[in-house]
Amino acid sequence: MGDPADQLKQLREAKNVQVIDQESMRVQVLHMHNQRPPFNDIHVRKAISYAFDYKGFIHDILKDTVVRNPGPIPNNMWGAPKDLKGYYYDLAKAKEELAKASVKVDRPLNIHYPTDNALLEQAAVLLQDGMNKIGLQTKMVPESWPVITGKASKPETSPDIWSVFVSTYYADPNNWIGEMYNSANWGSWKASSWYKNEKVDKLLAAAMTNPKQSERQQAYEAASRIIVEDAPTIWTFNTMWTGPFSKRVGGVRFCPIGNGQEVRWMYFK
Repeated sequence: MGDPADQLKQLREAKNVQVIDQESMRVQVLHMHNQRPPFNDIHVRKAISYAFDYKGFIHDILKDTVVRNPGPIPNNMWGAPKDLKGYYYDLAKAKEELAKASVKVDRPLNIHYPTDNALLEQAAVLLQDGMNKIGLQTKMVPESWPVITGKASKPETSPDIWSVFVSTYYADPNNWIGEMYNSANWGSWKASSWYKNEKVDKLLAAAMTNPKQSERQQAYEAASRIIVEDAPTIWTFNTMWTGPFSKRVGGVRFCPIGNGQEVRWMYFK
């Protein structure tokens, strides 16, 4: 088999093929254990956030087949602030943040990743490279999905850092920001950053019980800004769905739940 990026390029250039691109709602993140030293220091978390090469990962490694997603809600989901910039690769800034930390990093930091996903491993390896460049020792820990999620359910066994996808189980901001950052959800693998901020908890709880989407959106946007400032997680990208179809096919509709297509709307032109 050839390189997927080259194959996609050939399809885009084919006269009888249309390639449809849609942002999915499957975000890739690396959770940090906020309750365990040294990650209980915000400056350590920010240092590590600045040590990840987002552009290199998305552009050079993944050939722009995904899109940058700087916060805890997919870009294309309501509730995600449109002006949210997030973190970027800056080793000098990372070292500055590390110098501000009040805790001493005196041990190798473990980076876990599921063994059945090469992309999650690539994210973990890239983070390791950046962390090593700012003077943080690291150790890679490959584990099966049942083992790693089992460990992530308890603060005592949860990984220092781990690479994971958070997919669309239901199309509401709570699927991501609520299940990951409301401390009421501690014990779920999604909430394994063990993040706690009382203001965020109140915003997320209020958003869950408010029937007005406009007010819920304001709450989720406010919570997103606070969470990004607290840097509990490294948010890297939102997955792209790419569908090659014959140009004779019309009515293609993409569904982010399960990355599927609404076949009932398709027709031949």
